[in-house]
Amino acid sequence: MILVNALGLALFVELVASLFREQERFAAFQAQVALDIALRTLPFLRGGLTAASTTQAARIILEMTDLDAVAFTDQATILAHAGVGEDHHRPGMALMTDATREALASGRIAAPLTRGEIGCTAEGCRLGSAIIVPLRREEGVVGALKLYRIKENGITPLDMELAHGLAHLFSSQLELSQLDEQKKLVREAEIRALQAQIHPHFLFNAINTVKSFIRTDPSTASELLIKLAEFLRRNISPAGGLVTLAAELEHCRAYLAIEMARFGDRVRIAYRIEEGALDCLLPPLTLQPLVENALRHGILTREEGGEVTVAARRVGDVVAIQVQDNGVGITPEKMAGLFTEKEADSDEGVGIALQNVNGRLVAFFGKEHLLRIESAPARGTTVSFTVPAGSTERKGSDQ
Repeated sequence: MILVNALGLALFVELVASLFREQERFAAFQAQVALDIALRTLPFLRGGLTAASTTQAARIILEMTDLDAVAFTDQATILAHAGVGEDHHRPGMALMTDATREALASGRIAAPLTRGEIGCTAEGCRLGSAIIVPLRREEGVVGALKLYRIKENGITPLDMELAHGLAHLFSSQLELSQLDEQKKLVREAEIRALQAQIHPHFLFNAINTVKSFIRTDPSTASELLIKLAEFLRRNISPAGGLVTLAAELEHCRAYLAIEMARFGDRVRIAYRIEEGALDCLLPPLTLQPLVENALRHGILTREEGGEVTVAARRVGDVVAIQVQDNGVGITPEKMAGLFTEKEADSDEGVGIALQNVNGRLVAFFGKEHLLRIESAPARGTTVSFTVPAGSTERKGSDQ
């Protein structure tokens, strides 16, 4: 009897242990599934909680699990529904279940296990049980993830674990999408800061320059008005993303046409641009502020003026762009503070342009593409940077 009891106890302990091992195995499998789903949905949900992104995510979850339906909502509407019930749970419609509205309002997970608890307003809806998990961002609940089964009381503990894990991962992805949006807004704000640099004196002097040509050379006055209009249009409404080097050069030429008409022989411009570099992409209002700095703080501070050279050429996988002047140069002390807040706030305004251009280059392309400045008193200044070559495939001679 002692031996039989000991054997029975040993079998019981082994049975319990095997159940725990099996549970751990299923939990590990479910965690791996949740991670695989998150990796596949990341490219979509990084775009935010939209109908397009959630439709892709819902299809992926349905494909990788044995669930009967998967849905996403925002605070008021259905964003996506895949599987059973998609004939009447259609994107763009108002929320159709009481359980979803309650989960969004309370911010707590809901697990309706019967059709009555789900509370779908569509007659004959086959969805029998669900797990509804709110999705959050920093400002609070922004929507919900819903996993459905046809069978009432069909939601298992593993389904709940899966829903918890996915909701946590999706909420993190939505936070990242919000950070991406904030970075975009910062870049746009930096462009607005560059726009604000259009000094009233520049407009005043440009208009006076045009006025001086009206009687003596009407055709030149007309051309300058066109260039001024083009310059202002590009500054007031710059492109939101990246623009080609060719477009940036046109902006520079519009600005320089006005300054060269105003200062005459004191301003000389040289372009050394490879044709194959013209299609490379860079942030808007990148080149013109550097050219303006070269004029205002480099050559126009000298009585005899000087020359500004704009160069661009393909070097391997990047395009190297350079703005060089033979002006007064920059002292070592001033060089040390060019990217500081003190210099950006100074009346001379050299630093804010360099900071904004540098910041946007780094934001778009990474730290390896930041501005590089070489200068010495009476020896001029060279500002250079690189951008990915992108679609530039043609090679050509200087223009």
